[in-house]
Amino acid sequence: MKGVNSTVPTIVNIYEIGENVFNISENEAKSKGITLINNIPTNSISFCDAGQIDIVFRNLINNAIKFSKQNDTITLSATHDDNNITFLVADTGIGMSEAKLKQLFTITPDISTYGTQGEIGIGLGLLLCYEFIKANNGKIKVESEPNKGTVFYVTLPIA
Repeated sequence: MKGVNSTVPTIVNIYEIGENVFNISENEAKSKGITLINNIPTNSISFCDAGQIDIVFRNLINNAIKFSKQNDTITLSATHDDNNITFLVADTGIGMSEAKLKQLFTITPDISTYGTQGEIGIGLGLLLCYEFIKANNGKIKVESEPNKGTVFYVTLPIA
């Protein structure tokens, strides 16, 4: 993405993007016995590139499914102030160590990780999320604890 500005911001309904990605991911979540909950208020809007933020949701939700197990839950929620909306993708999955958290948004050799059913990940999706969020004047942060789950916070400008 360096040197290329292909971000086209418009007024985007964040609830609808989350709901659409949940609909696409529903069968995979059900096959693992994972519950999906969308608590984002239906009128949650942002001024961002819809396609890029859709990819962010897809990556974060797919990762949450990958690293969750039977009877876990993935919840979307959001808060806002006068200038920004922050949406959360929270799971009750296997979580990450502090060392793993420090590597999330970098390309590191041998970063491959395996999901709860052997799904492989190499971390490129999270790096793409980071770049798309930055291109949309946003921020991303993550909190995680082994065996307790992970929460990604994505902050974007309000329309």
